Amino acid sequence: MRKLRWLEKSVQKVTVHVSEAGAHLVRDFVVGVVISGSTVLSRVARALKSDKKGFEAALERLSRGLRDQSWEVGQVLADYRRRAVAIARSSRLDVVAIDLSEIVKPYGRKMPWLCEVRDASKSNRHKTVIEKGWWTVEVVATGFEHQVLPLVRHVYSTVMRDFRSVQGELRRALDLVKPLLWKGVRAVLDRGFDGENFFEVLDDYFAEWAIRQRGDRQVFLPGSHEPMRMSTLAKSIRKDLVARPTHVRDAERVRLRVATGHCTVEVPTAACRKYRKKPRCRLMTLVVAERYNPDDQLPMMLLTRRPMLSDAEACQWVVDYYRRWGAEDETRGAKQLGGLEDVRVLSWESLCSVVALSVLVDGLLALLQFEAPRRAARLARLAPLDGDVPPYALHRLWISIALLLAGRTLRA
Repeated sequence: MRKLRWLEKSVQKVTVHVSEAGAHLVRDFVVGVVISGSTVLSRVARALKSDKKGFEAALERLSRGLRDQSWEVGQVLADYRRRAVAIARSSRLDVVAIDLSEIVKPYGRKMPWLCEVRDASKSNRHKTVIEKGWWTVEVVATGFEHQVLPLVRHVYSTVMRDFRSVQGELRRALDLVKPLLWKGVRAVLDRGFDGENFFEVLDDYFAEWAIRQRGDRQVFLPGSHEPMRMSTLAKSIRKDLVARPTHVRDAERVRLRVATGHCTVEVPTAACRKYRKKPRCRLMTLVVAERYNPDDQLPMMLLTRRPMLSDAEACQWVVDYYRRWGAEDETRGAKQLGGLEDVRVLSWESLCSVVALSVLVDGLLALLQFEAPRRAARLARLAPLDGDVPPYALHRLWISIALLLAGRTLRA
């Protein structure tokens, strides 16, 4: 098997604080997953050693290491996050996208702590498909040029003994990056985090955040005692501002013109009932933006932590929210390229190690685009795929590096 010196050095930078056995485990996992495109340990071991004796030794080392060296895996991920956050800060990736995802295992009956999850690949707005699996909290740093740096992938199960709430699991994920966050970083989240309990969690970690709304929340206009449905208010807000977010269409970045408006609202911190006394509220801003899909009847609604200081700030939140799709691209890449949903382990410690190391595999390839942009551009260009290099180039980088590790030669 061929070795890439720059990849070896990249792995060494995040394994300096662990034992030689821990560094060997991480290096084998990263290289094996890239070559095999799977998290099935037998496939990873086969990619590392083709002969029977070497395969059995590699498989045993991976199986035991992922279970027994979970602390060292956590230390490696902590070193990676410090490195990734430093790059994100210097490269002005100042928007952190947070998303809920899932690992679906409909046939893994003997796997640990399987719970009910929503299979997003099969569900739509009219139909929800429920399968067995685990939930994950995804945290990534995103850039204006559609750069994505994964920071955290935290796995949890709703049937575990220590599970209390999704808010608690969100805290566990954000605790991993809280010491590294810098002034000015902003968080954007999807509708799954719409709720006062999530607001309180985010207040503890970010000075600025915005959450997309479902529209069924009751809100008040400042000074009013009559509640109104947020979707009704959103339709009445004048959208006389223009935001210019970027959106990827047909593998190309397109600059959009999005009509935008905003107003200050009072959001109840407790359940709001009609004909009852106005509950305690927090002052926030509702930002509304036209949807690029003409079939959507409601505008996009964002609720930000505090009242706006200017129209430009409202437009900036729309631009920032469009960068949230980088989190979905990263999760899709981990599943399609790294075979995250192929995982087959029988202990919770091994599962947590595999999920954590899947961030490292994607992250090291993403860091290549910042630390060695010319090498990354060349590898993406030489991938044996048709068409130009898209803004999110992880797929092409992965394929090129996998071919090189397997001893193949890339030709222009």
